[in-house]
Amino acid sequence: VSENTARRLKMTLCRLDNDPGDGCKVGGIDVERGLPRDGIVSSANVITSVKRKMEVISADILRLMERFPPHIREIAMTEGIIVTGGSARIPGMQVYLSERLGCPVSVSPLYELSTVTGLKTIMTHRELTHWAVPAGKPLD
Repeated sequence: VSENTARRLKMTLCRLDNDPGDGCKVGGIDVERGLPRDGIVSSANVITSVKRKMEVISADILRLMERFPPHIREIAMTEGIIVTGGSARIPGMQVYLSERLGCPVSVSPLYELSTVTGLKTIMTHRELTHWAVPAGKPLD
């Protein structure tokens, strides 16, 4: 399926807070044969795929939090973190992440704009530019 179809399926079929639903019929062009093709994508398959990605993201967040100064880590663990992006809207995502991270998780009300707004802030404030790292360069 295309990226757009995958995004729609994720937002339509993925629920991390209860049992999966049935599924959804999708159609498109078979990339190997170039012919029209349709099929059913099960909700369980979408949820499994999303959970796999969320396990990687959770592990990355935990590794990042280990690098926080102790007083900042303590604040994050008690007051929580804020997640952004379209996937943050998946039903049950906050609880799912909170259970894996061991801290409260909330969704930014500006979930779709937060990353761009943050990047703009970093780029336009001289005292924050040290946070800007060129692509491909590892963080210190």
